[in-house]
Amino acid sequence: MRVGRTTTTYRTAEQEARHQKCVQTILYVLAAIFMIAVPIGLYEVEEHVKKAASEAFYEIEPQVVPGATNEKSLASFAGHVVHVTGTPNPAELCDNDFGVCSNTFLRVQRNVEYCQWTEHYTEHKDRDNEGNTVTTRQYYYTLGWHGSPVSSLFFNQPFAHNNPQRNPFPSAGAVAASATVGPYTVPSTILARIDADRLLEPSRDQLRDFRESPAARDFQYIGRGYFYSPYQASTMSKIAQFAGRALEGSLDIQLGDFLKSCEAGDIRVHFKVADPEYVTVVAQQQSGNGMLNDAIASNGYHVGIRPRGVDITSAGSPVIPGTPPPPPPTNQPQFQSPGQHPTSRHRNGIGSKDGG
Repeated sequence: MRVGRTTTTYRTAEQEARHQKCVQTILYVLAAIFMIAVPIGLYEVEEHVKKAASEAFYEIEPQVVPGATNEKSLASFAGHVVHVTGTPNPAELCDNDFGVCSNTFLRVQRNVEYCQWTEHYTEHKDRDNEGNTVTTRQYYYTLGWHGSPVSSLFFNQPFAHNNPQRNPFPSAGAVAASATVGPYTVPSTILARIDADRLLEPSRDQLRDFRESPAARDFQYIGRGYFYSPYQASTMSKIAQFAGRALEGSLDIQLGDFLKSCEAGDIRVHFKVADPEYVTVVAQQQSGNGMLNDAIASNGYHVGIRPRGVDITSAGSPVIPGTPPPPPPTNQPQFQSPGQHPTSRHRNGIGSKDGG
């Protein structure tokens, strides 16, 4: 943390009274909105979603049948809402900027963080001998990681706490075009709703591909799933910043300058992926070729149903990752044929471009 300047402003009693009246009026209006309009609106939306989900579920649930276990029987399931379980097999999915690829990814999400200054302040109000309001404001600046660049243009000391706005590779995501689960094909529209929640620690093959990627010019892999790009200011930028600091009177050196964990303008990147070894899908089989699509109720709600014994999802996601369940009791319906119990795939830690 760095300590910034202290500023002092004065208001006469009349000016302070007008200011307080204006502030109170705004607060009353905002309070009325948040205490009345917002709760009512949220309640109505929540109730509408619950009602739509409930109606859709009870409409779709009786239609669900165990899916086909082989390609020969697919044609007889056309038009039905099917329950499918198994190991997903997507086509290779890549983040081409970083060369991160795998034939096990259903989704990949690039998350970018920026080392930036943020401005804070504390205020103290007092009155002088003439009854004027004296406001003393002390500025502070902290340096840390943020999910988006922070503009320093309107800081009290913008040159001493300059935030470079570089963003060579913004946050981005990709979804596999499709994935096969048994004899079925699950399209990207369904796969897009599965969470990418596992931190990717690249395999050797992925790091080799990264070193040949466009991002390798600026980034290096530092371990624990993070790629790092240190900011390097040009000579002209350094001269301009020094001149600006001199003009604003901020050439001081503080203890916080030696305790920084990053420099303003540094960027770090990590990836989250979805590559479950086993999924459960509830969707509508569109034709005899095994292509699946969303199961949509008559009210337009996209239904997703979890396996027995697990709560129904209100989010409507028809893909549920998990681990292979134990064989069901003999008096329960069998959703996959004997011998089709999914097996674990070797991924070289995460999965590689050659699928090894």
